Amino acid sequence: MAPDGHKILQEKVKRRFLPGDDTWFPVDDPRAYSKESTIEEVIQEALQAHALGFNYKEANAGPNLDMQMKDEGFWVNVQPSWETGFISGGNLWNCGTWMDKMGESDKSGSKGYPG
Repeated sequence: MAPDGHKILQEKVKRRFLPGDDTWFPVDDPRAYSKESTIEEVIQEALQAHALGFNYKEANAGPNLDMQMKDEGFWVNVQPSWETGFISGGNLWNCGTWMDKMGESDKSGSKGYPG
């Protein structure tokens, strides 16, 4: 669908975060969108980060994001398995995706556990 095929990988895009720097800062910080990288560079950086593994706490984590989730659920640890090739992340207290549901029932015993 790209008119010039693989040349699209050389297109530059603005970066929300600084290339190669995992420092978090708010979107209205002057550093946000101050740098550009090619799409090819962004893909390489993402693949490399997943290969090395990384840990972070979800932005805006807390009751305003999910009132049932425990603090531990907002911490994400992403690691590759070099035996299987699969990348895993999350933990017992994290739903895993936005499509999953955190339990809310004291009666059923699901309160605070991913469904």
